[in-house]
Amino acid sequence: MSLDNITIEFSRGEFLYNISDDTYWTIIDIEDRNLILIKRNVEAFTIDVIGIDEMIAGIRNEKWTIEKYDGHIVPDNISEKAKRNLERNKKIFNDVYEVYGPSFVDMANYLSKPELGKIAQKYDVNTKTVRRVTLTYLQSGFEDYSLLDKRSQKKREIKDGSKKRGRKNKSNDGGIVVDAQVKKYFDEAIRNYYNSEVTLKDAFETMLGDHYTMKTENGVALMPYDRRPHWDQFKYYVKNANKERIQKNKAGACEWKNNMRPLRGTSRNAVAGPGYLVECDEEEYPVYLVDQYNRNIVVGKPIVYWGIDLYSDLILMFHVSFENNSCLGATNMMMCLKQNKSDLLASYGLPPVTSNAWPTDITPVIIRSDRGAEYLSNELDRICNELHISHQITPPRMGSAKGSVERINKESVNELAPYLKGHGLVNDQYDDDAVKNAIFDIEQFTKMILTFIIKHNQQVITSKNFIYPPELVKEISDGRLLTRAELWSYGVKKYGMPRPLPSLDQFLWTLMVPDVASISRKGIYYHTLMYFAPYDEEIRKLQIKAGNKAMKINIRFDPRRVGTIYLNIDGKLHEVSIDENNPILSDVAKLSRHKFDELYVNTDIINKTKDEVNIPLDHFAKEIYKSVTDEAKNSHPDECNTKENLKDHTAMAKEVKREQDAMKQRFKDDSDNSDNEKFENDDFFNNKEETEEERLMRLASIMFDEEE
Repeated sequence: MSLDNITIEFSRGEFLYNISDDTYWTIIDIEDRNLILIKRNVEAFTIDVIGIDEMIAGIRNEKWTIEKYDGHIVPDNISEKAKRNLERNKKIFNDVYEVYGPSFVDMANYLSKPELGKIAQKYDVNTKTVRRVTLTYLQSGFEDYSLLDKRSQKKREIKDGSKKRGRKNKSNDGGIVVDAQVKKYFDEAIRNYYNSEVTLKDAFETMLGDHYTMKTENGVALMPYDRRPHWDQFKYYVKNANKERIQKNKAGACEWKNNMRPLRGTSRNAVAGPGYLVECDEEEYPVYLVDQYNRNIVVGKPIVYWGIDLYSDLILMFHVSFENNSCLGATNMMMCLKQNKSDLLASYGLPPVTSNAWPTDITPVIIRSDRGAEYLSNELDRICNELHISHQITPPRMGSAKGSVERINKESVNELAPYLKGHGLVNDQYDDDAVKNAIFDIEQFTKMILTFIIKHNQQVITSKNFIYPPELVKEISDGRLLTRAELWSYGVKKYGMPRPLPSLDQFLWTLMVPDVASISRKGIYYHTLMYFAPYDEEIRKLQIKAGNKAMKINIRFDPRRVGTIYLNIDGKLHEVSIDENNPILSDVAKLSRHKFDELYVNTDIINKTKDEVNIPLDHFAKEIYKSVTDEAKNSHPDECNTKENLKDHTAMAKEVKREQDAMKQRFKDDSDNSDNEKFENDDFFNNKEETEEERLMRLASIMFDEEE
């Protein structure tokens, strides 16, 4: 197939293959129409730079190919130790990125790198580990899974947790009992470690010097080996210490509560480059919209979410929906960080923009927001933790603390007002006319918002409140104002591209909500629905393993659609759906989690319906049961029943019941009345003196005589 007419775009984390020399590469940065590549499958920093135009020509001439991504995502069921190591490795990479990123060209030379030693000391590892973590993460295309300890990925059987496990105590090990006083000294050493630039071993030795020394003839000496705590005891205590207490000691209770790292500054002048600090907010737009499919129905006002880069004043994130004060709205906005902007604009019939005019695939260091419910949720805290984003909450009633994004709200309304006026725009507190005149649906309104973003990002900054970074004022001598896109480019050239987001699967997995389901031979049962993956071999193996007994598994779901849930099996993302071939379930599959719960799971609605339907039926049935019981009591003789000839009586009753159930008898109509009357007047059937057994015997003899 010819590639001449196909548009070729590149993004960080993509894999390339050089056919001529059989080498594999990863794109780690894009600068000035150049691709910065790192060689894969080697244990050294091998960096190469190739022009984008040259690479496109190489792909068209079949000298290079773009490799398909087949990555992994981090499982939810890894051990706590593995989680701590993964978090540490991500922090190591982020620190190295601040020094050597985004191109990492300086990592490939043979010059001394004292910064690596400082980072190694900070995390109590050696420089070899720092280099290995950085190299592995870059070669993998920024895949978090690559930073996992491979031993943590082995499957573990669930064991009885009632017994404490750990290293057995040996009487000849020395040391002392770690009582409350010793723990107090250990906590003091931990605070010393986190509040100063000392190593963990230094903090331990300082503790020994303060509390476990004694005077001797020659001066001061350590207590004997069996009268002081040992290094292994202290390490074990640190390893199992309360994580919350350690973090509070390290960063302070307030910063720990907001899940923050120490900030370099909160004003624009202190923002350390593009993508460092992003302000977020949402606004109920003052315009009424109509339904997409029935334009005579007014559906309400849209909610617009904004994310503004404080360095360049670029709009990085946006989303338009009807989600108000919802974590869904915030995560919808965050998806914009990864979304291909050319595809997004093309879907609305808009022209593409350059990557500098609307950057993609960046991880902000800090996100600043107000105290809205959508930003204070535990779910958003979890997402920021997994993406290593610090979430800064502004004080209550201080909109000025996030003035840039507040200004965007007003600018967009002023920009669109001439076109919305008289067509749904609310001009005053009486909005009846706005409802009557509404004409735009949400897709049309979104196209207008996208157009505003394209214009805003490529315009010269005219706001009097905007202050250019001091270093730019010094270096720009001609006095020419820069567009926001140019300011972003300048910042990238000076400070480097912001940290990239993890791989797409990992990013989407992070944005989804974790939960627990059960799996058995029947399928995967979750939230009152059954999910299936008939052609997925890995899920089939799990079903066989579970058998008839349901087994708990970790899943994640997208609250926007209940029809699909997602599993992480050995680091691979697996999709499982309900049976959408069923016409009823196909409609259910399209529902959001909120709507599904409202219709099918909401306890109040179910109980109300149950009471309205079931209670009258219960009363009706009980009345019938009682009347039948009374009738049976009245018609039954006083003498007691016996089991005598029970088998014969059962056979007779069975034959009588068969006669009553005969099809002619059960489906007779009025035309049979004459026969019925003859049947009732026949002496053969109305001989009340003979028993049922005698009657049947007489009938049999007549039948045999007729046959003869």
